[in-house]
Amino acid sequence: MTSALPVLSGCARLFGQIADISATGIGGPKSFEEADASFEPSTVSFSSLTSGESSNDPSLMISGQTDEVAFEGITVRLYPTPDCSGAELATTVVSNGIYAFTDMTLPVEGTYSFYLEFGSGRCHATNLTYTYDATAPTSPTLEINEGATGTQFSNLSLALNVIESNSSGLEMCIAEDSTCSSCSYEAYSSSDSILLSDTSSGSKTISVKFRDAAGNESSCVSDSISFTELVVLPQYSHAAKWNSYIRASDGTTACDGSESGYVDEVCIHGGERRKVVTIETSCTGLSMTDSANAFDWSCSVDGGFAQFTSTLKSESRLADLIQGGVIPAWRALSVTLTKGSQNGHSAASVWWSNPVTVPPLNSNSTDPVSVLSAVDSIYYVPTSRTTTGYQLSGAGSSLVLADGATLKWVDGNAVSTVGNKRLVYVQTWGPTPFHWIEGEYDCGDSGTASDRAEFGVVFEAAKFSQIRHSTFQDCTSMGVNGNTSGESHHYVQVSALRNGTGVYYLSGDYISGKNLTVSQNSGTGFYPWATDHVSFDGIVADQNGGTGISGGNWSDVSLNSNFSHLELTRNGGHGIYFSCADTGNLTISHLKAYGNGKGASPASGVVLFSAGGTVRLSDVQSHANGSVGVQLWGPSVMDDIVVSNNDHVGLEIRNQVFGTRILAASNGQAGVWSNATGAVLSGVTSVNNGGGFEAFWWSQAGFHMGGNDHLIHNLIGANNATGGVLINGDRITIS
Repeated sequence: MTSALPVLSGCARLFGQIADISATGIGGPKSFEEADASFEPSTVSFSSLTSGESSNDPSLMISGQTDEVAFEGITVRLYPTPDCSGAELATTVVSNGIYAFTDMTLPVEGTYSFYLEFGSGRCHATNLTYTYDATAPTSPTLEINEGATGTQFSNLSLALNVIESNSSGLEMCIAEDSTCSSCSYEAYSSSDSILLSDTSSGSKTISVKFRDAAGNESSCVSDSISFTELVVLPQYSHAAKWNSYIRASDGTTACDGSESGYVDEVCIHGGERRKVVTIETSCTGLSMTDSANAFDWSCSVDGGFAQFTSTLKSESRLADLIQGGVIPAWRALSVTLTKGSQNGHSAASVWWSNPVTVPPLNSNSTDPVSVLSAVDSIYYVPTSRTTTGYQLSGAGSSLVLADGATLKWVDGNAVSTVGNKRLVYVQTWGPTPFHWIEGEYDCGDSGTASDRAEFGVVFEAAKFSQIRHSTFQDCTSMGVNGNTSGESHHYVQVSALRNGTGVYYLSGDYISGKNLTVSQNSGTGFYPWATDHVSFDGIVADQNGGTGISGGNWSDVSLNSNFSHLELTRNGGHGIYFSCADTGNLTISHLKAYGNGKGASPASGVVLFSAGGTVRLSDVQSHANGSVGVQLWGPSVMDDIVVSNNDHVGLEIRNQVFGTRILAASNGQAGVWSNATGAVLSGVTSVNNGGGFEAFWWSQAGFHMGGNDHLIHNLIGANNATGGVLINGDRITIS
């Protein structure tokens, strides 16, 4: 045992020598020159920064480590130059493989790269860079809206500028005050915008400061602009309420009901006319909307400033402006003014002062008719209900049903006598009879006619009333009865379905509207009998038992009327029948008449009489009617007339007429038949006519001209049963 100890001691020495060789290499430790030549300073780093950063702090700490034994105790120098020339930034000594520059201050501002020199060896580049920047951005500027002094737009455009030698990483901080407080930094841009959080009228100040990548902040600068909040006002101060009207002649006098004329021509509905005055001097690029999307807004310059005025859109309802519920009220509305990317707003507010109330229930068959007599009130029905009838007698009042709600007649009503079964009776005797009717009105679904209402709505002395977005159905007598005193009524989006007569007036005046539908009524669809001045754009008359549109008999007066965009289809009588025993004129354009009068008593598509006035027709198509396509019994002017496949004559002329571009094809009798005097026609084509089911007394020629003193240009007649042209008169010139 004692002899083994020296052996172990020798092994230990041997292992120690092997360890020394492993650590220094077979040839022993590297020389300084060898270590310096192979050194790679990959472990050099900042103590609290990342390479490439900027700061306004000149003090840095850089450290590294090495396993080169030859560097131990060697002085290490740090230089800013790639050849390690000039003054070093700092020195240290390698200790236990660690070298650290802990007390270094950069002499001047700038961007630095760092190089190491061990002893008197080579200059080694590090991967470290650092920018020392202690100079703040200078000359900051801010301009709002290109220097404008005032605005009504809540999003402000900002022009920003600052001088900074190192623009990389430049930031800005924008605040709604004058001191740059409570703002957050964001990347710099020379142009920006800010949305005001406070949109009340007054001076608005915006401030900005800038910060460079080193954290140096500029001074705070600000700019101010006067902000004016948009305000919605009545366009006419004397007609501010709903259902109030102003005289168009002066724009200042309130209408009292004594006026005569069309709605919005003689008396303008001031209720829907709001006004917003801007500080802009031009309408160019400006537009306006409202929060209900209920109005069209038009711009004009008045007094040097652009102002917007409103009209209710044809697709909008009064009900859209009311907040429903147990206690209905006007909705608070606002407007938005837009110019490019800029927007300005008004505060939400109520625009009308009319009281809004729910009418009392009268849903039992023994309940009396409810009289609604409050002046200027909006009677609002929030949900469907049955009723024994309402009498709307308060001047300037309205009856409005919520969208989807129906007012329905109580079957077996025990309180209304024959002739007085009216869902709504509008009766106002007095100087201000203005009313508004809107909603779905159902006269009942009882199979017994006597249990249903006779009338949907009856007007009695109710001038300047509007019927909009309404349906009147299943009334045994009339959907709408304008009575003998209905005057200055205006319709928008109204339907009369399955009534006796759809819409009826007798000796009324100035009835106007757009988009009227009268369908499946057992009698006439629209019956303005002997009514002076009727003007409609858009009427659909379909499948009525009688005539689609009738102006009354020859002895009545239906004059000075205008119709456009008529669709008259499958009515039992004529498509349209109008007579004028006076000197008034009748103008019709864009008319289509199809399949009318096909029953046991054949009727025509278009029948127009005029004793002294002139009938003007334009863009008329009349096809497949039971008798004549178009009959003209008075002085007429027409163009673009197409008549085809009518059972009898295509175009029948009974008086002096001036016409161009006429096509008559495949009619049962003559394509064009005239027994007039002094007709002047140009561009007439009449082909494939004749051979109808009844010869009657008309010819089967393409063009049959009776009477005298006619002048015909550009006539084409071909493939007609008895010839292209048949002349039966004197002094007729065809060229």
